[in-house]
Amino acid sequence: APALAFSSDQDTGIYRIGANNIGIAANGAKVLDVSTAGLDITGTLTTSGLATLNGGVTADAGVFTVADTSGNVHTSGTLDVDSTSSLDGAVSIGGGFGTTGVTISAAGVLSADGLVTGAAGLAVTGGTVDLNVSSNNNTNINTGTSTGAVTIGDQANTGAIRLASSADITLDTSATGSITLVGSEAAADAIRINADAGAGGIDMDSGTAGITIDSTGIISVDGADDMNFTLTSGTDAEDLTIAVAGATDSSLFLTSSGTGADALSMTATAGSVILAATDAANA
Repeated sequence: APALAFSSDQDTGIYRIGANNIGIAANGAKVLDVSTAGLDITGTLTTSGLATLNGGVTADAGVFTVADTSGNVHTSGTLDVDSTSSLDGAVSIGGGFGTTGVTISAAGVLSADGLVTGAAGLAVTGGTVDLNVSSNNNTNINTGTSTGAVTIGDQANTGAIRLASSADITLDTSATGSITLVGSEAAADAIRINADAGAGGIDMDSGTAGITIDSTGIISVDGADDMNFTLTSGTDAEDLTIAVAGATDSSLFLTSSGTGADALSMTATAGSVILAATDAANA
């Protein structure tokens, strides 16, 4: 029986375990061990208020459970959740991550069934990052009223960036934004648009501002089937011009390797055909 006990409960009280070591027993069993090494509790520790643990919490073999719904868990040191532990409720970090941040080891997995938000941003490094794996949910990045930019990779990134889907991929902006594709590689295929399916094609449409293609080098348009350049005029003075500009010894060639009687045909269905040369010697 404990040295200090209750007359009506002789197996509950305080007793001396050894030098600089006292214990508290309940029902004849030690439940609290106090020594210079610290505090050792056998059983469950329940607190209804704020629990401040400056030295950290270690649960070697048991389970550390926080049932308080008001979120009264605070640590000024390190909170370590190993591979066998779980956080079933909400985890809120209201004061920021400090200078060292939050680290999830490569051997562990961070899984969030609900919404993950970070007012100061979210950085994941050191391993593969998977978003929305094998689920039927949408993945939204920078939505709502966000005014920040979205950056995927930069010029220091040496890895490839790939967008792949069995459905449509759409790049869309508002009425005040543009879509810019920039290829800084010094190569003929710095930017490639490739419809590689056997029956695939490329469809480009524009509004009244038109389509402008400029180059300081060669422009080559090649095809293996019928080709046409058609201007469907709706009013006068809507002309189609094929020209060589610049006062140099340059030429405009219209050639055909066809073998038919109309291998090269020029037809004006309603107007005239005018061939003119400024150089009288070649008129």
